[in-house]
Amino acid sequence: MRLSEQKISILWILLATLLSVLLSPNPLVLDEETHLWIAQHASWFSPYDWAMPFPPFHETGFVFAHPPLFLWWLKLMGNSVLTAVPWLLLWWWSAWKLAEQHQVSPKLVVGMMLASAGVMMPLSRGLMPDLMVSALGAAALVLYGKSKRRSSNVVAGCILGLAMWTKYPAVMLMFVPLLCEKNIGKLLPFVCGALGVFFCGELWIFMEYGQWHLWTVLQESQVVGRGEMSSRWIGLPLRLGLAMLPMAMIGLIGRPMIPILVGLVGLFVLGDSTAIYLTLGTGVMALLWKGNRWLVSWVLLVWLGVVVGHNYVSPRYWLVTCIPLSVLAVQHCKDWMLWKQWTVIGIATLWMGALMYTERIHANEIVRLTAQIEADLNNEYPDWTKEMVFSGEWTFRQQMLKRGYLPFDHERSATHELVLTSVNSAGWTPHTDEGWEKLQTWEGESVHVRLSVPEESVGWYADTLGFHPVQFLRIAKPIDRVELWKKQ
Repeated sequence: MRLSEQKISILWILLATLLSVLLSPNPLVLDEETHLWIAQHASWFSPYDWAMPFPPFHETGFVFAHPPLFLWWLKLMGNSVLTAVPWLLLWWWSAWKLAEQHQVSPKLVVGMMLASAGVMMPLSRGLMPDLMVSALGAAALVLYGKSKRRSSNVVAGCILGLAMWTKYPAVMLMFVPLLCEKNIGKLLPFVCGALGVFFCGELWIFMEYGQWHLWTVLQESQVVGRGEMSSRWIGLPLRLGLAMLPMAMIGLIGRPMIPILVGLVGLFVLGDSTAIYLTLGTGVMALLWKGNRWLVSWVLLVWLGVVVGHNYVSPRYWLVTCIPLSVLAVQHCKDWMLWKQWTVIGIATLWMGALMYTERIHANEIVRLTAQIEADLNNEYPDWTKEMVFSGEWTFRQQMLKRGYLPFDHERSATHELVLTSVNSAGWTPHTDEGWEKLQTWEGESVHVRLSVPEESVGWYADTLGFHPVQFLRIAKPIDRVELWKKQ
């Protein structure tokens, strides 16, 4: 008995959701522990009445760059698989429905994203706001695109308002229908719904704190390290192709001229590996040429928001563009043989798996190293452990806080005499010419691919960590190392 199209869609959405859940990291790999800590300490009705005990240090959380909706969700659900499941289901439903709207194969669209590191890595981190904001934003535009009634347009607008109150940059999605929609009668309920939800939330915060939260966030944007805009302009295409390899390959095959020219320029100006990254990134961008206006506007507006509005470029920031880019990619390869389409997806899946495996090795090695370090310190420097502070983020910070160590504070650096720093986890490295002496080093497993090596300008997660998105090594090197420094 042949399954109906509806049952097939449900099956695919459930399978994609299950795969996303199974790929969820343990231990946590990025800033999940930060959001968990904030959610646990934020009250329901005073969401910013907490002091940040690690960088950036603040007496109040009001400068925290996000509205409280995601914090409330995390406070309600906690560190659970169920935290991500509703948003994963909404995400994959949006992908399937957008493919149907544009009359391309939903299976290929889903397959493209399952094979993309820039999709699966952030989707597997349900304790960060990127999944929630992307799912809500995509669902809002998909629902708006298929709705024919005013009430549906209002609902779509309200969903976008929720996305905007999850992360402020989602406001860029409101400009997609503003630029593309000619029917004012359809547009107005959508815009009113989005702005209504958003401003109700912002007004409530104003009544609680006497300040406009968004305005404060914009004024304090330099609190978190902000890179140069020129670095973000080049950082986006450098990471784009590696994050969405199947789309890059299809763009290169379908429209090779401009990507190859850009790659040749990159070869002479920046070097061989950078030229490859630029070629792949431009391959993704080539999909936009003469593409559907709605989809192209969706992608370009989000990219513009990432470059202009964010402090740095990271693949998770343009997660919401991956659905329209997948649809554009399938439109470009719709006349290909089926085996050729799925070969591209298969090759990209290997790359996606390599990156996710590297990320997990890093996290697991940090857990092993911190346990080893604690044992070594108790044996060799038992009198120093109470005076010791640490510098580093992600899994390293989570593990050190768990073990009772305090974070390094640059503003009170004169009072710190012993520092443990995780070099490839965005840790601060002391300098010998400032009176610091390195006492001991612990090294992680040696690997051939690294995603974060700030001292060699490699930073997948942010252009502020490094110019290059990834490092390939012929001779394996430690994925991370932790150093103990003492002030003389």
